Amino acid sequence: MPEHAAQAAGNGAMVYLASVAKSVEGVAKGSERLRAIARDHGMTVLMANCLGMADGMDCPGRSAVWDSNGTTLGQLDDVHEGILVFDTETQAIAQQNLLGGMGESG
Repeated sequence: MPEHAAQAAGNGAMVYLASVAKSVEGVAKGSERLRAIARDHGMTVLMANCLGMADGMDCPGRSAVWDSNGTTLGQLDDVHEGILVFDTETQAIAQQNLLGGMGESG
């Protein structure tokens, strides 16, 4: 991923999106790597992670957006399915949790 991000930045990308299926252990490492990509390449980074079971592992969600300085602008939790909407012009984040948490009926 670091080489791909560097190539994207070199081609003028202002936003980098990583769609992942990270485990509970992997999401912390992945988040730090993506924060560093944002900071090192001066671009906004978005991570979309699944919530619940995927490929035999428990995925904790925690989808997030980092600004070009590596600052977390928004992050979903590890219970509710949701959507983060990022406005590239204003840098505003809208966060919407969907009804119910994992295992709950909504």
